[in-house]
Amino acid sequence: MKDLITRVKSGGPVLRTLELDRASLDEEARTVSVSISSEEPVDRWWGLEVLDHGPGSIRMKRLDRGLPILVDHNRSAQIGILEGARLDKDRRIRGIVRFSRSARAEQEMQDVKDGIRQNMSVSYQIHEMVLEKEVKDRPSTYRVTDWEPLEASFVAIPADMSVGVGRTAAGEQVGNGGPPAPEPGPQEKEKKMDKEKEIETREQEQPKSTPQPSVDVSSIREEARKAEHGRVQDIMAIAKMLGRHADGIEAAADEFIESGKGVEEFRAHVLKVISTKPVEKMPGHLGMSDREVNQYSLFRAIQASLEKDWSKAPFELEVSRALAEKMDKKPNGFLVPLDIPFGGEKRVLVAGTATTGAEMVGTDHLAANFIDALRQELYVVGLGAMILPGLVGNVEIPSMGDATFYHVTEDVNVTDSTPATSEVTLSPKTLGGAVPMSRRFLKQSQPAAEAVVRNLLVRGAAVEMEAKVINGSGAAGQPLGILGATGIGTVTITTPGQPTWSNLVDFETDVLTAKALKGNLAYLITPAVQGHCKTTAKVTGYPVFLMEGGEINGYKALATTNMPANGILFGNFRETIIGMWGGLDLKPDEATKAAAGGLVLRLFLDYDVGVGHGASFSKNA
Repeated sequence: MKDLITRVKSGGPVLRTLELDRASLDEEARTVSVSISSEEPVDRWWGLEVLDHGPGSIRMKRLDRGLPILVDHNRSAQIGILEGARLDKDRRIRGIVRFSRSARAEQEMQDVKDGIRQNMSVSYQIHEMVLEKEVKDRPSTYRVTDWEPLEASFVAIPADMSVGVGRTAAGEQVGNGGPPAPEPGPQEKEKKMDKEKEIETREQEQPKSTPQPSVDVSSIREEARKAEHGRVQDIMAIAKMLGRHADGIEAAADEFIESGKGVEEFRAHVLKVISTKPVEKMPGHLGMSDREVNQYSLFRAIQASLEKDWSKAPFELEVSRALAEKMDKKPNGFLVPLDIPFGGEKRVLVAGTATTGAEMVGTDHLAANFIDALRQELYVVGLGAMILPGLVGNVEIPSMGDATFYHVTEDVNVTDSTPATSEVTLSPKTLGGAVPMSRRFLKQSQPAAEAVVRNLLVRGAAVEMEAKVINGSGAAGQPLGILGATGIGTVTITTPGQPTWSNLVDFETDVLTAKALKGNLAYLITPAVQGHCKTTAKVTGYPVFLMEGGEINGYKALATTNMPANGILFGNFRETIIGMWGGLDLKPDEATKAAAGGLVLRLFLDYDVGVGHGASFSKNA
């Protein structure tokens, strides 16, 4: 509750809309009496809001100087000023609007006279509020105990109907301070009675119609309030859960809430910010300086772990312990933070022969961050999938479907619809890999050997990870891949692995039918399907092929052996989220290659896969 109040206080101006009464308009003086605020409860996304009108609750400075009167809260369209503002005993603020002589003011005053402009809206800033009443399964009531009017505007839609032009306390005068209107005489009273009789007779002569069910306004308002509350709560939950990964997430949440944007838009915004953020600033890093990174030796840590003697690698031990404490994780061997560079172009590991390791001795190689290197190796990331590194604990990202809208006849109840909600849940799944190294390679190729080993770790992890991102079973420790996502569409191909032009277009049609044809759309296929598409014409005898220039049907297409046999997958790959937890867990294994004097370096990496909306994809049946 405290977080909610803080968020409301730090938000932008709040609006209340008020009803006008044109009877109080004085054309000669160009004034109209108004009441601009009351303690009438108003629905907000956080509950029912009551503006306290007790002494000391209202900051009157702007009112005393004369509150600006605008049109539709447009700051460049001031048409008058509120004068003589006062707080009355019935806990309302009243005053007199004096119109300027501008053309716009003349128009607005005429619209008030003609009954076209019937409402005003006051804009105010909330400085403090308290929870006044909390009832189970009903909106909580909050009392604003410190607030400041900023301006008032002529608008179209009312909210607070208890105040407005000409609304006065009992016994007070209406208009510009003149005497009360005289009581109607006998003739006026007789005319009024005749008019009422005429209306009554006309109504009785009207044919009786079948009564239509009435609209339950309170129920509709309650459903709308619940939907709005759910939207806000989901946006706040995403901001709280993922805000630590990048600056500005909470500020963006405020903007999305105020502008009425949906949960899906905010989720996509946050994931895009995080996935493209420089990884060295993410959780899972220790914030090591360049000097510390250069000081770190992977092989020194390997040797210390093998000998169980860290006296020669105190810095590497300190780094592992610091990361273990930060991640609240006990390593199998030792932990390597993501600050440490990874990369290199050579894959070979034997030092004695050219092309198998000898050329690595004494050679400098380019290095890349582990996550960045992994991004470059994963095809799905190239197609738009997002990596979220540095996660802590399980992550649940709210996701909302569409509401249902339709037409109804007059006075017929609108059937409520509740948007389908779900969550993208990420929990760690452990990927393991191994890099065998010979004894001579270890001794002769330092420090270049570190770059080559890091490169193998990256590429090995990428190959296995991508296979499961695409087609993980969700069992036996695997994540559930894209092909297994709930709601994914299917296209039947008569001859497996040999789609026709019509088949390939059907994938696009399938996603479009699900109203999901947007984002990073692409085809992911096998090498065999790629070969077929490159050599098969769209139309027999016409030299335009199914796949040309790296595209199919106007969309990017990539081939990978990680797709299942004859596999075709089309969709918005930005709906794919790859979550990663902390650094790398490395464990040297000397026993496996003991006879040869080498070792096997085993890697453990925690990650998971989530799909925002399965309907954003279509696969071959």
